[in-house]
Amino acid sequence: MDTVNKIIGRNIQAFLESRDLNKVWVRQRADIEEHIFDDMLSGKEKIDIHVHVAKLNKLFGIKDPAYFYQTNFNYTKPRNQLNSKENFLEYINSSHKGTVTPELNEGFEVFFDLVELIDILKATTKY
Repeated sequence: MDTVNKIIGRNIQAFLESRDLNKVWVRQRADIEEHIFDDMLSGKEKIDIHVHVAKLNKLFGIKDPAYFYQTNFNYTKPRNQLNSKENFLEYINSSHKGTVTPELNEGFEVFFDLVELIDILKATTKY
């Protein structure tokens, strides 16, 4: 029988892999130490996993505190696709008071791509 930590570790692993998320990026954004993050994913018992699961929930905006604790949920299929760029542009279009021109959309796309590149560089650069 699997322990709670093993179930959580397996669920987090499936969640990250199905969304093609870089583990280093996730770990840094959630402010979890490397060895603790690795222990979480492998389901080791020596860590207080609940504190770190809460950090991941906060990072991904998951409201259900028991989200990663479930044994009968398909974590490989996202509930809502993580189309960040499209969601960002949709938000801009709905909240902008004036006319949204193609140039404005293009400018925001470039801005979003630049921010993504900075995030990737930060996650892959050792301090």
